Amino acid sequence: MSDLSWIDEIDPDEEVMRLEPRSVFDSAIVGLGRQFNTSFIVYSQRRTLAALMASEGMTEQEAIEWYEFNMAGAWVGKGTPAFLEIEATP
Repeated sequence: MSDLSWIDEIDPDEEVMRLEPRSVFDSAIVGLGRQFNTSFIVYSQRRTLAALMASEGMTEQEAIEWYEFNMAGAWVGKGTPAFLEIEATP
């Protein structure tokens, strides 16, 4: 998703969280999810792993381990991002 201006339109009370640094992880955003009156940003797992490898110089295995523990395995409250693990092809 190249134009992320829609994120600025989300109600501030929604408390959606973005991965930091945004310059690294915004390219992995694929959309907005909603569950039980809570909105959250959805990231592509594949793109998130690629961003970790490119920005941090990690191997694929290091990126997977970091992602699983520090990202996919994290709950930081309402608005915690979600990760799309399987992307459908059109």
